[in-house]
Amino acid sequence: MTIQMERWNFRHIESPLKNTCSRENQELLMKWGLDTTTRLDKFAFDEPIHPFQFDALIKAFCNTQLGQNYLGIISRDKGEQLKVISEIKTKDIPCTFTDLSIFDRIQNGKIVRSSGEIIKCFTIDNPDFEINDRLHECLVCEDSESYVLFTSEERSEFLFHIFKRLVFGGEFCQFEDSIYPYIDMAKNIYKDLVAVQRNPTSGLLEIRSRVRQLTSGSNVIVEADGKNIAIYPGRDTSHPRNGLYFIIDCGLRTLNVAYFSK
Repeated sequence: MTIQMERWNFRHIESPLKNTCSRENQELLMKWGLDTTTRLDKFAFDEPIHPFQFDALIKAFCNTQLGQNYLGIISRDKGEQLKVISEIKTKDIPCTFTDLSIFDRIQNGKIVRSSGEIIKCFTIDNPDFEINDRLHECLVCEDSESYVLFTSEERSEFLFHIFKRLVFGGEFCQFEDSIYPYIDMAKNIYKDLVAVQRNPTSGLLEIRSRVRQLTSGSNVIVEADGKNIAIYPGRDTSHPRNGLYFIIDCGLRTLNVAYFSK
């Protein structure tokens, strides 16, 4: 079976993510158990792209040596042959926020005190996360009073996705007593991954990047010969800590990748 590929060439952009790579931020990611399960990288591609080609671009990236090494589909050290990825599905993730005002409503004295201190609560049973404070409850528990603070549209935003993954942390996470480190880190990651521009008509800032997420059903990518390749080998692919995002800037021709795993 021959798979017709779009012709883009990719290269890794070596320059560090300036807002995320500081020693302080790396220590926080380690404290939260995210240093080995979170990867943020920038890649460049060489040909123009239109929005209807986003899935084709992502599939092309996943069919390169660079992409497959990055995603762990093959091991560079083991000299494995390049796989042929015949199917990949993504969904659009809204990315419109240009400030952090969405988090102001959390500091209402019921979830977070005016000082930034996160209010504790009795442990709530949850199969995926340890919930013993009001912030986790607000983010996870749909039957809680605080869940309605954010609409489904707001929860679908890329900035909110990042914030949730930071608050959840990794399997071995030392949680923060204050909300501010989470908000600051979410801001830094967001600034490193998405590009903004000023609307020439309104003069307001707007997000130029487009964000796609690998859909939960595609955490296993199908090889051309019918064999399944897992993006998260040996793990529960539906776990909320798992997520693979592709952030595309058509103007600069960059493909940023945010990879989170359990």
